[in-house]
Amino acid sequence: MSQDNILNVLRQSNDGTPASVLTTPTFATFPVTSVNPSTEAVISSTKPWPETSEGIAVLTTIGVTILLTILFFVLFCVCTRNRKYKLGDDDHGNERGKPKTIFEKKRPNQEPFVISVSILKNAMIV
Repeated sequence: MSQDNILNVLRQSNDGTPASVLTTPTFATFPVTSVNPSTEAVISSTKPWPETSEGIAVLTTIGVTILLTILFFVLFCVCTRNRKYKLGDDDHGNERGKPKTIFEKKRPNQEPFVISVSILKNAMIV
């Protein structure tokens, strides 16, 4: 529907006199005094979202998060690229798709260090 079609229905003449439908008691609360065509283009006076303070804050947070993630990834790669692990002599994990097991080197004659509770009690009494 065009603007001219709507104006033909809502006004009696080209001077803007409203049609009889718009002068009934239904419109008494908000009376229609004139029906004229719109000639102005409506332009929004608000800023685009990225230029508002909220938009700047959100975009800055996203940008900093991306940069920190990239920095962390690069540092992780640089710090771990020269590490060499000693692999165990067992055949566990040599099957396809399984990584080899990494074992800690055990020291010979290594026994756990245990302190007797009775020795501790005697030491406290003295």
